[in-house]
Amino acid sequence: MIWKDADFQKAYRERLGHIQASGDAEVRAQSIAFQAETHKAGGSQADNFAQRVGTAADVMLSGYVRSAIDAFDRTLADIEAELVDADVDALRASLEQEIARRAKSLPAVLRAILQRAPVKAREVLAERLPAARDRGHAPGAVRACEMPDRAIFIGHEARDASLADALRLAITAAVGDDVALYTSSDLERMRTGRDGHERALAQLKRNRMTLVLLTPHSSGDPLLWWTLGVAEGAGRPTFALRTAGVSADGALPLRAEQDIQLAQREEIVRLLRAIQTELRRRGKDLAELDLDRVLREAAR
Repeated sequence: MIWKDADFQKAYRERLGHIQASGDAEVRAQSIAFQAETHKAGGSQADNFAQRVGTAADVMLSGYVRSAIDAFDRTLADIEAELVDADVDALRASLEQEIARRAKSLPAVLRAILQRAPVKAREVLAERLPAARDRGHAPGAVRACEMPDRAIFIGHEARDASLADALRLAITAAVGDDVALYTSSDLERMRTGRDGHERALAQLKRNRMTLVLLTPHSSGDPLLWWTLGVAEGAGRPTFALRTAGVSADGALPLRAEQDIQLAQREEIVRLLRAIQTELRRRGKDLAELDLDRVLREAAR
């Protein structure tokens, strides 16, 4: 049985270790999203806090289950092994134990969340494990999902796609057209399919840099703040790019250097220099760049 194979166990433990580290990034992302929501609402409310932490608990446990099953599949693919029913049963038992252990580690004051999160994780188990068993009966059917890596991501609301495109062009002009760069529009296409959420989340954690456009359309969107939090929790450089009409007054959950005012040319130049530094690209003369389109879109 492959579950008892020493090489499989070693490879699978290594993958699980990475998943556990990623779980910390998830919780930090939820925390940053909560800070942004409470700032906009003018203060913290107990109900909002319970809802936010409840979401974090669901994400931590059910996300762990999805990722653990994916790691199981990919480890099998790496060592070119076939899956048998006993392997799936062993995986189910180990995940059940992990669900119980992780639920107990959540804050004791959140009793209702402790009850709900394991249930959510077990729903994922019921959904995903039969598919893993079916894939295992077809030799060569288990394949790892290839993900783009080390990219710059521009998060935006759908109505701000033209500004995202303008910024994409400015970045390309500053660092070269070979840079890996994509936007929320691309991420939405990645999220389709059964494992779309997991693929998108993995991509966000692996990005080299994350930029989020805050406009009058999007400044209150918790999904964008969550996106920023995923990158921040993963230790990636992150920037919030404000346009005209989005005030910096108040204590946003950002450091001063992360705040870029896109309606000001010198601020765009500061962002592009930070990108050049991160990518270790030989600095171009940014004073010669045509940034009028970005400035025009940011001023709307």
